[in-house]
Amino acid sequence: MNDFFVSPELLKVTGLLAVFHTLIRDASFSPFFKQVILINTVGSFVFTAADAALRVYQHHFPPRASGLPIGPRLARSNINSLQPYRCARDDYSSGILLDANENSLGPPLSSNPNALERYPDPAQIELKRLWGSLRGVSTDKIFVGNGSDEAIDLIIRCFCSPEKDAILITPPTYGMYKVCAVTNDVRIISAPLHPDFTLDVPSVLKCRSYVKIIFICSPGNPTARSIPNDQISKVARNAPGAIVVVDEAYVDFSSDNSAVELLEKHDNIVVMQTMSKVSNKMLEPRFEMLEPRFEMLEPRFAVWRLEQGVQGFFSDIIFFTRLQAFGLAGIRCGFAIGHPSVIQIMNNVKAPYNVNKLTSATACSALGRKAVDKFKANVKEILKEREYVTRELLKLDKIVDKVFSR
Repeated sequence: MNDFFVSPELLKVTGLLAVFHTLIRDASFSPFFKQVILINTVGSFVFTAADAALRVYQHHFPPRASGLPIGPRLARSNINSLQPYRCARDDYSSGILLDANENSLGPPLSSNPNALERYPDPAQIELKRLWGSLRGVSTDKIFVGNGSDEAIDLIIRCFCSPEKDAILITPPTYGMYKVCAVTNDVRIISAPLHPDFTLDVPSVLKCRSYVKIIFICSPGNPTARSIPNDQISKVARNAPGAIVVVDEAYVDFSSDNSAVELLEKHDNIVVMQTMSKVSNKMLEPRFEMLEPRFEMLEPRFAVWRLEQGVQGFFSDIIFFTRLQAFGLAGIRCGFAIGHPSVIQIMNNVKAPYNVNKLTSATACSALGRKAVDKFKANVKEILKEREYVTRELLKLDKIVDKVFSR
């Protein structure tokens, strides 16, 4: 990132100085009026400059002395004062709850094994227990949502004030970070990845004073490049005033450890994971060359091209993303793992029944012992096929410069 980001507060200061300089030099104003302008302008300048300095200071040195945990310390003030909605199933997990207004006759279906006339568990206790067992974390550190997209939007809504705060993204990256920020009227700062798709840590840290959330996609979508945990740790350590979100939708195909191992060291890291994509059925890769560009593999492989401006008909870098391991895109189930105080705030704001019974039942079934064994076997098979696809792509040396598959 070559451009230095200037905060709106500093722009206000510059504008006030310009107005002050112009008016004081204007001969049409009386000495008395100039003195009034001087006092008011200097006062506004001092107030705005102090506010800007305070915001920068608070990002570098958040008020830890208050004893507040990371969640309420960084959340919006109105979110902290929010009284969460409580529904019938928050207090009772079984039985017929008359105040829930559920239909006791049930749905008009020939089979109803999941008792769909009853509301689902709003806390998703069993699903959290199973996911926590798989990932090695306690249930109070887990948020369950309608795909990881809900978690992205929810984190922005909880911690970023509209028209005031900003997020940081590292393009090329997943597009929903930007969509959710724009939807919530939150500014976006970019610190692009290096040409080899590694994280530009100095550029990220240069902007840490101006952002509330830093999104790091690892392994990257669409780059397939994992970001080492030591770099993520460095960002989290040097940006205590920001939530560092590590999007790990493809982590099961990475040779690097999950950033979940960093949670004990850094309370401002949130790790997002999902149960999406990838069929269990393995198909032989099929390559098509569609002029004027190299286009696609089978649907479960995503291939992108980057224009490099090099002479020649094909001047592309080909790379493909990791595949998501559970193959359950249709149920829309995602997780956020982080400090309990952050997770609690997300649970306070979410819709009461954001994960439906069919999703929950399917996800729990996929996390049973036999299903997990099948999942691990599928990962191994897909990794073998990834190596095969990589070798085949590299044979096309006249049109393929490099394959990013790690």
